[in-house]
Amino acid sequence: MAPKQDIDLTQVFDSRGFNVVELAHGILDNHLEKDLLKFAFHDDQLIANRAMWALTHCADIDAGRIKPFHLLLINHLKNKNIHSGVVRSIMRIFQTQPVPKKYESFMLDK
Repeated sequence: MAPKQDIDLTQVFDSRGFNVVELAHGILDNHLEKDLLKFAFHDDQLIANRAMWALTHCADIDAGRIKPFHLLLINHLKNKNIHSGVVRSIMRIFQTQPVPKKYESFMLDK
C-alpha cells in the first residue's frame, strides 16, 4: 500500500491544475471515496463535475471500491437539478459495471 498523502479535496476541486489520474490513485490509496462522493453530489456544478470525473477514474482503477456507492449514484440521477456532465460521468461508470436488475429500465431511459 502506498504511503498516505495529505489530500485536501476542497482545494483540489477549486483549481484547474490537477492531474485526475494521480488524484484518483491518491483517493483510493487514502480511502477517500466517501469524501469524494460528497463533492460529487455538491450543489456547485463545477465542483460536482470535477469530483465525478475523478470518481470515474477511481472506478476505472478499482471498480470494486466504487461498487458500494452504485445505488447512491443511480438515485442521484433522479435529481432534477443534476448537471448533464454529472449524468454522463455516472453513465460512464456503468458502461463497465453491472446495473442492479431493479434499475435496468431506469438506466436505459437515462
